[in-house]
Amino acid sequence: MSLRKIEIDFAAAPSSSRSRDVIKRSFIEPKEKTLPGKAEMAANVSRSIGKTAKAFFSGKKITVEHSLKDKRMKICEGCAWFIKKSQRCASCGCFVPLKAFLEEESCPVGKW
Repeated sequence: MSLRKIEIDFAAAPSSSRSRDVIKRSFIEPKEKTLPGKAEMAANVSRSIGKTAKAFFSGKKITVEHSLKDKRMKICEGCAWFIKKSQRCASCGCFVPLKAFLEEESCPVGKW
């Protein structure tokens, strides 16, 4: 996630005979969340398909229970990388509802 620096001037109106100096403070404000590049997202989806296919052919479970999916989704919805409008992760570019439902998947920033 990229950040931009903004400066805000806080000036107080004079109170009594003396005036206050202008205080300059810098705040870091996050820019709009953007997805990774197409090449990186393609690599991520390829790894995901590979892990899921390997689990399928090994006879392992592919999906998680709905309660675990819901728990993962709640974690993601509270994350700074989550893009609410598109339901995607700005870190990896994946569709979070699908990623949260697959057994072999994990959070790219280590939250689940």
